[in-house]
Amino acid sequence: ELRTLRGWTRVAWWMGAAGLAVRLAMVLDRAMSKPVLGWDAFIVHALRAKAMYYDQTISASTLQFIGNADYPLGFPLIELWVSWCAGGWDDTAFKLVFPCLLAALLAMMYGGLRHAFGPLGAMAGTWLVAGLPLLVQHATDAYLDLPLAYAALGAAIFLWRYATTRHASDVVLGSLMTAFAVWMKNEGVLVLGINLIALTVLAARERRWGDRASWMHIGLFALSPVAIWGAWSAFKMAGGITGTLTIEGSAALLHAGRLPDVLALMAFELVQSANWHVLWPVFFAGWMVYFRRSFDPSFLFFGWPVVLTLAAFVIVSASSVMYQYLFEGSTAHRMVLHVAPLAAFWVALVLGDLLRMTRREVAAGP
Repeated sequence: ELRTLRGWTRVAWWMGAAGLAVRLAMVLDRAMSKPVLGWDAFIVHALRAKAMYYDQTISASTLQFIGNADYPLGFPLIELWVSWCAGGWDDTAFKLVFPCLLAALLAMMYGGLRHAFGPLGAMAGTWLVAGLPLLVQHATDAYLDLPLAYAALGAAIFLWRYATTRHASDVVLGSLMTAFAVWMKNEGVLVLGINLIALTVLAARERRWGDRASWMHIGLFALSPVAIWGAWSAFKMAGGITGTLTIEGSAALLHAGRLPDVLALMAFELVQSANWHVLWPVFFAGWMVYFRRSFDPSFLFFGWPVVLTLAAFVIVSASSVMYQYLFEGSTAHRMVLHVAPLAAFWVALVLGDLLRMTRREVAAGP
């Protein structure tokens, strides 16, 4: 692949790769120099993993005495596996998973962009997400927002590829990434629902309603995440585990007065906070420029999931107990992190299209 690069472009690619290696090394060093410090990370999955390690069993009664008992067991089981491999419990060792997830996310970003661009364009797009300050911070902490962001990006890339290839293998990989999202956090159900809608819209857009393979592929995509979600729901029901966040349909209207506060907070997070550099202004500007193409595959699997996820967050925040946590300063940016890599991937595609269009105009001359 690199043989296509010559001169300064080859040097630029290697400088980008070296910079990513240094960044990942710094993340690894910081992550492994401290145990789990964040309260949510400790109580949601680290303590559960520790209890399972020493109890040598998974008990609904044990989970009920640990915060947020209805959270899926995906990450505690990963931490349990790491501890077994390490030969004993270590409050810091299992954090190795997070720098590895960041490395996997960046590799997936690069590989996905190589589907559309050359090596240098893919490297530039990868740095668009590698430069997100909060993403790097979460790779040194132990919150579950990075694993969910990784899974959401992976599902989107494989389904986007499926829109071009029509290969069932891409659907299966997208399904597995979505199952990973569902198994990491309750919010992973949003990844499942939005991608199911996107696949259905894709079939309608291409008038494939009578195509049996399209419906089989949609069912194939839903198979793994629905099985995971159903099994976990059955386990919770059998163990008497109830959800910590309840949403009533009437609450959205009852608390409509909260919407201005939530929208203002979200606008501040996206535009004025120091978490995302220029990502969100460019993202929304791209929507205005390319709105007529809003049912293209890149919109269906990257653009719309960002908008719909943020919209769901606004509605849930205004109509549930989550509202009281918004102004503590930790909820909004963590939710935005779930879709930031999707937004960065979409922005890279948009900027690449603009660059190609400019080159064609220059080549055509006056």
